[in-house]
Amino acid sequence: MPEASRAYAGIGCHFMVQWMDRETTGFTHMGGEGANWIGEAQFSTREHIFQNLGDGTYNHSGVQAIRAAFGGKCEHSYKILLNDAVAMTGGQAQ
Repeated sequence: MPEASRAYAGIGCHFMVQWMDRETTGFTHMGGEGANWIGEAQFSTREHIFQNLGDGTYNHSGVQAIRAAFGGKCEHSYKILLNDAVAMTGGQAQ
């Protein structure tokens, strides 16, 4: 994470980043990654956040979260975490 930045976790393997010192907080249900920021952004002085999103969740329902963030006109940078392993949704072929 860039200095003074903030990231949100989601469900799945990248939830574990909250146990590390990486400025990552909060989590949401599968497919809701970034929805918490859509609601929070209008009350925050922060202009931008990073949102972690696993490849399995992206393929399952995460693309809808990205569409919601775009529609909500919030400043997100999504980090698609590629693990290509049997995980929450069974792993995705590359």
